[in-house]
Amino acid sequence: MKRAPYNYCDYRCEKCAVKDRCTVYQKELEEGYEDKDWFEIVSENLQKAREMIDKFIKENKIEILPENEEDPFEKIHREVEKKYIIKLTDDYLNKSEDFLKDYRAQYLIIPELEEAFSDLDWYKTIIPVKIQRALDSLQEFVMMEDEFFLEDAYYTSLVVSKSLWKSLSGIRKIRNTINVNKLADEVENLLIEIVVEFKKEFPFEFIIGLLKANT
Repeated sequence: MKRAPYNYCDYRCEKCAVKDRCTVYQKELEEGYEDKDWFEIVSENLQKAREMIDKFIKENKIEILPENEEDPFEKIHREVEKKYIIKLTDDYLNKSEDFLKDYRAQYLIIPELEEAFSDLDWYKTIIPVKIQRALDSLQEFVMMEDEFFLEDAYYTSLVVSKSLWKSLSGIRKIRNTINVNKLADEVENLLIEIVVEFKKEFPFEFIIGLLKANT
């Protein structure tokens, strides 16, 4: 199945090689999103989605039932949230935010480190979100044996790998260029630990073998 670019991306349209064939990017250009803050865009899109869902529910007279705690997908999500790697990503998000805030409060970012700081800042929220999705989808495949979930897990894992690599490269460049406080060491150590744990949780070679077997 051919996936649309926007399904598995890191949301950095300005750096994307396939944005010209991405319908979401083209739509954002039409609506003038290139001049808006990323969080403003997300907020507007969420509001539009909420309005569409509310309209659909009213038009079709759908009754919203309380969340079923026995729902297998909800159970998978809760189980994944208990994993050690999820705790690591939460710690990483907080620690990287502290490092960026502390550094910016004391120093100016020199030009040769702008991209490194930008990568670190951009991917700090993507890492926990995409790891959660990759592991959720992998567990859903195990439960449902539906190839869609396997593909979703695999392609999401590629975004995870890119995010981790760019972040690790960024913090190492920062540490090798300037004198930074111990927060930078903690950020790098957390990233390394996340990489190790993700490899344990997400067996790439096995998953690629499954994908090939299903094509």
